[in-house]
Amino acid sequence: MSPGSAAYDITRAVADSTYEKFGTLAKYLGKPIEEWLQPWLMHRKVKYEMRDKIIAEATKEQIAVMRQDHEWNLEDRASERCRREEIRRQQNIENIVVSSVEQIPSDQTPIQINDDWSAQFIENCKDISDETMQKLWSKILAGELSKPGSCSLKTMAILRTMNKSDAELFSTLKSFVWESAESQYIVINFEKMRIYSNNAIFQNFDYNSLIDLEHFGLIHLSTPATIIQSYNEFSSVSWRYFDKSIKLTKRNSTGNPTGSNLKIDVGEVHLTKSGKDLMRLVSGNPMDSYIEAAVKYFQSRFLNVQFEPQSSP
Repeated sequence: MSPGSAAYDITRAVADSTYEKFGTLAKYLGKPIEEWLQPWLMHRKVKYEMRDKIIAEATKEQIAVMRQDHEWNLEDRASERCRREEIRRQQNIENIVVSSVEQIPSDQTPIQINDDWSAQFIENCKDISDETMQKLWSKILAGELSKPGSCSLKTMAILRTMNKSDAELFSTLKSFVWESAESQYIVINFEKMRIYSNNAIFQNFDYNSLIDLEHFGLIHLSTPATIIQSYNEFSSVSWRYFDKSIKLTKRNSTGNPTGSNLKIDVGEVHLTKSGKDLMRLVSGNPMDSYIEAAVKYFQSRFLNVQFEPQSSP
């Protein structure tokens, strides 16, 4: 992308807009992040014409240096490796922070991030170069600016060990997750769900997938026992599956509602605290065939199922 091109002009306009937004948000990001970004912020003040000249000259120097690589001593080579590594890390951090700032509504007042959290965020995300993973990290930072404590240090440490395919596997799990009114995530019994569905909905997600997610510390498997979701004070509850909401009411064998406490066998999967942190950030794909299978399963557990109207935005 060369200076003067249309793509270059658009990129420059976006960068200018983002820089102005930083003027308002920088003080909320925590000192560690702000210090990492300071060189970038200073760089944005340089006129683009001057920057283009600097880049051109730097390119010439880099070519000359590359021709002399074979003559460098060990210390020079180590120094150059560290320099390039830090440049890559700096770029990763800038990409993530810029993306997070763009996610914050202009009318929202950010909340100051704890410096310790900020330092750990930098340490954990500085080597993340994959664009998909950078987007996930940017959501973590944006969430922390909106609600401090929304992502724990442990969750960041776990995410650091995950690659793109691991994150996609966890995103697939979301297609099987319900959310209660209390913002509790519920995974319906996998083995029993197979009875009421064609196995196609489990084609890319099986028990081995659950074991992998448990290894990361995102879920806990209670097999062979199952988790009972108890609602001791209620005879009915409402659960949401993406944009659909259902009301579950306990009934007796004749189909009539009962006033007794509601207990639902939801299976062997339980999300950990870190799993809940990340579940708020990933995107899954709703499956109509899964909803149909879930309704059949609920009915087999002596539950009446009623779809509730969607609330207005």
